[in-house]
Amino acid sequence: MSDAFERYQRRFTVLPQSLGVHHGQSASLAVVVPIYDEPEPTQTLDLLSQCAMPQSGASVFAVVNGPQDLDPATRARIDANWAAVSAFADAVRHPGLTVMALDARGLPSKRAGVGVARKIGMDAAVARMALRGDEPEGVIACLDADCQVEKNYLEALDGWRCSGADAGAALHFEHPLEHGESSFLKRAIAEYELGLRYYVLGMEYARLHFAYHTVGSSMAVRAGAYLSVGGMNQRKAGEDFYFLHK
Repeated sequence: MSDAFERYQRRFTVLPQSLGVHHGQSASLAVVVPIYDEPEPTQTLDLLSQCAMPQSGASVFAVVNGPQDLDPATRARIDANWAAVSAFADAVRHPGLTVMALDARGLPSKRAGVGVARKIGMDAAVARMALRGDEPEGVIACLDADCQVEKNYLEALDGWRCSGADAGAALHFEHPLEHGESSFLKRAIAEYELGLRYYVLGMEYARLHFAYHTVGSSMAVRAGAYLSVGGMNQRKAGEDFYFLHK
């Protein structure tokens, strides 16, 4: 366990002891998936399990989360999500892939949100890497629970990990348009994504140093860099923007 991780653990970690950290196969690549009130909580996990596996393996941290003050119907759905995600994690038999379900239900309502959910998963990932000696060059990527990934997703991340490139990266992303939404909705999605891309092009034109997308479901960071900046913040929105700029 490195000195950097021990300093981080003393000052910044929010990983409760009850969550635990799996001590199995060493993996220098981790993917964190926060799961809240999702109609298909294992959709993204299933797609990840179908990916081509890098030689060094990969770990997935599925963080089922929710605040304390939920109405009974929502609480029941999140409890069902926890049962589904736990069962999925136990059933994975993909060589080289470890899926860990982290129970983050009942978070304090004041800070419950995507920021703290990402932080719990990323802290668990970097803790496992530190215990297995896989940081600081390990990589932690983030997704959302409604994301789709190509079969080369993990291999591409591992290729970037081995490339010696920058401390963080923004992965290619596209918002899907082929699911039969109305023409109005398709246009809104297209204009939203064009706005994101125009913004980054404008920053590149101005020669700004931080000219990259800050989208939480398509970002990756080296574990050493994650520790050096004090980890993910606990914002309920905009957590990705502030984290990547930090």
